[in-house]
Amino acid sequence: MKPNDNIHSNEPKYDEKGRLIMNDPSEIPADMTEEETAEFWEKHAMSEELLEKSFIPEDDEDDLPPLKELRHQ
Repeated sequence: MKPNDNIHSNEPKYDEKGRLIMNDPSEIPADMTEEETAEFWEKHAMSEELLEKSFIPEDDEDDLPPLKELRHQ
């Protein structure tokens, strides 16, 4: 099956590597061991929408207060 062959159906979608695309965080099992996690992500991928929802922006340096100049005494 090619990626997005069934884009307009309710059937599972797969990426170019043949991994099942996950669309909701509830589809990702909790409390997996490291080995189970590695095996899971070898066979699954997150959809673009799920990736965007789970993105945590880094602190924006522009939001930080300005550094005060150090004064030598």
